[in-house]
Amino acid sequence: MKCEKCGKHSQGTFIPTPDLIHEGKIVCDHCGAWRTWVKKPENENKRGKASKYKPWLDYCQICLREKSRLGLNETLHIHHLMPVSRGGNDDKENILIVCTYCHQEIHSRQTYLNDHFPKEEK
Repeated sequence: MKCEKCGKHSQGTFIPTPDLIHEGKIVCDHCGAWRTWVKKPENENKRGKASKYKPWLDYCQICLREKSRLGLNETLHIHHLMPVSRGGNDDKENILIVCTYCHQEIHSRQTYLNDHFPKEEK
């Protein structure tokens, strides 16, 4: 596998990520750049073959920018309102089409809220 950052070929190194929803990540052996996520075994078969939707709209549903008005390194993404890892599905009712910036903002705010407003224990 060729690293996009340094251009060298390597298998990559697995690094566990116990605090995240993924089992771990694979990084380049040479430069340490992230290459891919590794799913937890219990999440391996949660998605069907048709689950990797391509955006069916040509604009972000948050900021309303059209695809043609996105920045150089921006694109449209699929965002699950209820994550698949927590029982969400790939139905259109559970999906938003968002630009790269808005997608990062959504996850940033979720992380902030989860860190600062923990769930009440019953």
